[in-house]
Amino acid sequence: MYVLIGNLDLIINNRFFLFSARYSIVQSNFAFTEPIIYGNHCAGTSTYTKWITYSIDGISMDIDTRNCSFNKVPFYYTSISGINLQDNLMGHNSIYLPTLNGFRIYCRSYSGLTSAQLLNASTYKQWDVNWVGVLY
Repeated sequence: MYVLIGNLDLIINNRFFLFSARYSIVQSNFAFTEPIIYGNHCAGTSTYTKWITYSIDGISMDIDTRNCSFNKVPFYYTSISGINLQDNLMGHNSIYLPTLNGFRIYCRSYSGLTSAQLLNASTYKQWDVNWVGVLY
């Protein structure tokens, strides 16, 4: 795993969040499950096992950011990583119910998959949610 940390920069396992040009690269051999806290931002990956169905054609995930210890509600940004087919998802960049302790995202399929099919694909294709919270 490589972590790129700078003023507001972050790359986690080839998942890209770039906010400025100054950075340093640190290599680590641990599995990334706990958030990385650095100055005014914190980032993490929520595992694909946390997806649930929310409608006939959608899935959702509650993202827990309590370990970041934000002192005010940050701006949250997300991306989806996985084996493949995550480009068939829409809505994952829309943040719902942002708080100090987390937020929710909802996803649907461009191709009209049902929630059961999406939940199946999220497990089989390992659609993790990568997120970063930034305090401005």
